[in-house]
Amino acid sequence: MPTQEQKINLIARTEAGLKDAALDELKTKNIISNASRITFLKQKNFDLLFIQNCNKPILSKTPLYTIDQILIPIIYGRFKISKNQLNQLTDYLKKQTGAWRLVTTADGAHFNRKLMAQWLTRQLKERKVFLENQANSKQLHSKIKSPANHQDKISELWFFLIDENFYVASQLFRSDTLPHRQQRIAERQGSLQPTIAAAIYYLTKTKITAPTILDPCCGTGTLLSETLAQSPLAKVIGIDIDPQATKAAIQNLQNFKQQTLILRANSSKIPLNSNIVDLVISNFPFGKQFGAPETNPELYFNILNECARVTKNNSQLVILTSDENAITSSVNQLNLSIKKKIKVKTQGLWSLLFFLEKKKSKQKKNQYPSHNHNLHTNLTTNNT
Repeated sequence: MPTQEQKINLIARTEAGLKDAALDELKTKNIISNASRITFLKQKNFDLLFIQNCNKPILSKTPLYTIDQILIPIIYGRFKISKNQLNQLTDYLKKQTGAWRLVTTADGAHFNRKLMAQWLTRQLKERKVFLENQANSKQLHSKIKSPANHQDKISELWFFLIDENFYVASQLFRSDTLPHRQQRIAERQGSLQPTIAAAIYYLTKTKITAPTILDPCCGTGTLLSETLAQSPLAKVIGIDIDPQATKAAIQNLQNFKQQTLILRANSSKIPLNSNIVDLVISNFPFGKQFGAPETNPELYFNILNECARVTKNNSQLVILTSDENAITSSVNQLNLSIKKKIKVKTQGLWSLLFFLEKKKSKQKKNQYPSHNHNLHTNLTTNNT
């Protein structure tokens, strides 16, 4: 058991709407316990968790999938930073090697981001601590990510201003440093954020050791790669009608190719036998770039109808979309039920994560015709 001396404070930052998933993962991996004290702070596009009295994560042994950042708070409080806190921050920074880049975020009316960043930079400069050019979080995370970005000697000093609360923290972990995310080759605009994709699979809580999982709108394969990172024995099937998407998905899943089947096909006519899939997870077309309110009801019905056909009885279907009407109307016409909904923010747009369940039916296995792809012998087929 950890001793009191081993306890630390942490800040966990995740996409807006995923705080419960993040907390569950932190508890499951023994980073927080019933003795930990948790303060929830809301940012525009993120959930922030200030966690006191927790265990320091050993990230090389316990990767975190649903969390964007883990930080160590150096100073924190409300309303005003004291001279003692500035001295404490100065001492901490002087003991570290390398340069520091200040990243400042502000939510609420109490603090001005630009003025506070300038003030902190000036106060540290007077104490002989010099910061690199400032950036805000949006600018920083919009940079192209590559392994080289994380090998330089510039560390990030984060300055969170939320209502009357302030936190200055050093970064311990950033989500895009996970090996399977570094290995992604191809992206396209509007792709699902990896931590949201990871949370979708994590929240299914499937207990099947080697499940067969389908994504009927796989895009560049983000959901599938996040699934395989958490469930290495899974077999995954990705379908998309866009040839550029399937090409990108195959590239991104090269390290998992023995467990992966990517098909270019119409998800309204899934080329698989009936009753063979354990779990469906998908980011359905919606929003400004993909999907349309006038065509979504028919599209969603056709895809869900096929997903219900290929899944086993009592299987889960977890669908992300902002088009609640299209999902609800489709479910009401099919052998499906909505078990719960979770509100999540993606690309600045509030969406809903629907947890559906296929009701038990008397339908016979392989009753419907299909292209009969053999998942056990041909997992790298590309139907393009």
